[in-house]
Amino acid sequence: SREAFDTLYTVILGLAQIAAPFFPFLAEHIYKHLTGRSVHLEDWPEPRPQRKDPSLHKEIESVRWVIEAVRKVREKNSIQLRQPLSFAKIAGVESEVLRKHGDLIKNQGNLKELIFSEKPEEFAQPVLMLNSKSLGPILKGELKTVQSLVREGEFELLDSGEARIGEHTLAKDHFNLVWSALDEHESSISENSLVVSLSLNITEELLIEGASRDINRIIQDLRKKLNLPYEQKIVLAIDAEGTWKAAFDQFKDWLLSEGLITKISPSHFEPIEEIENEKGVLRVSISSV
Repeated sequence: SREAFDTLYTVILGLAQIAAPFFPFLAEHIYKHLTGRSVHLEDWPEPRPQRKDPSLHKEIESVRWVIEAVRKVREKNSIQLRQPLSFAKIAGVESEVLRKHGDLIKNQGNLKELIFSEKPEEFAQPVLMLNSKSLGPILKGELKTVQSLVREGEFELLDSGEARIGEHTLAKDHFNLVWSALDEHESSISENSLVVSLSLNITEELLIEGASRDINRIIQDLRKKLNLPYEQKIVLAIDAEGTWKAAFDQFKDWLLSEGLITKISPSHFEPIEEIENEKGVLRVSISSV
């Protein structure tokens, strides 16, 4: 959009001005290309408080946290980003924020759906991790009783951020609150009031789509091995079995478009990539047109 272009233009000009003392030739090249003037004849940029938007900053910070949370859950469960997943349940972020930035979150997290919840209790349960070192001198002989109640889930979270356990009210610096997914096919991550639970159920349909993205990555890696530029049109040779074959057949048009493939050859040539795993057997090679 025009607004995005104007923002990028302003940021690049400001960055060139700030970087000029450190990267004089590069900054000069960028600034002169955009303005026709020398960056070294410009004044040092002054801060403009009117450009600050605290509400937008908070909004984007929550979006960034959700995206990073999804990636951390993927990493914890050894699921590559190329593998699409069904959904992520999210609490602690306003529904309007998710509506505005939902496509970005789904794109960055490779998700099919975002599910908003008013309260994390709808999809996760709170787990208290007591700081026994700090609580020992306070609770003394009651510490084991409190620990037993926590293990049994016998505690109450207060609006103040404190936790009531039996007759004791614990300040929030005496425990850590984490959220555990209620569904065994989900994995959650939390920070303060923000909670994300990610579906780990990879259906056959999702597995095939993920395999197609792997094939695309393999083709691009072969380009690098052959020192072929991205815009170079190529010929593809492929032999696939199992999930790999299903992925290529179903996403053939997309793969040909993404890889700038003009022809599929029945023969193989070097270099060749060969993979044999739970998805079946895949052999791929490319050559320039």
